[in-house]
Amino acid sequence: MPFAEYMPNREFFRALAPDLVDLVQLDYRTGTRSPSIEVPVGETAERIRAGIAICFDIIFDDQAERMVDDGAQVIFAQTNNADFGRTAESAQQLQIARLRAVETGRALVNISTVGTSAIVAPDGRDLARLEPFTAEAMVADVPLTRGRRPRSVSARGSAARGSPSEQPVSSAARR
Repeated sequence: MPFAEYMPNREFFRALAPDLVDLVQLDYRTGTRSPSIEVPVGETAERIRAGIAICFDIIFDDQAERMVDDGAQVIFAQTNNADFGRTAESAQQLQIARLRAVETGRALVNISTVGTSAIVAPDGRDLARLEPFTAEAMVADVPLTRGRRPRSVSARGSAARGSPSEQPVSSAARR
């Protein structure tokens, strides 16, 4: 996230706002590993493929496409919205995550350490939700989706093919 997780053109912006630029002390870079990983299902030997988004990774189209391309059956989006306090940022980020659930056809678990948390169905409905700034847990059965959404369009503009298949699984989130 520019101006939060890295500072683009640091020297240029330092000349304009020297007191602000170095508040962003790190320069994160895009990772090189797949954004989808295998995770165990409860106490069973079964494993599923989960797309992983950390904080504002959820806003990037190519990240969402790659999760699905790499076999994600569900998306886990964890974040820490503490820096934004009680602003609308947490709700905005959840709405972006909800869009990703609908466009990828995947259930999505959006869990925040302090902000708005929800388990979202592939159609955008909340399956469970926590109030911001509360210490709670939520559990919901979510469908696992394989394949592409029949009408999704990739960031490259080509229509995706294949129909998704779904299988339910329980998802739990705690903050």
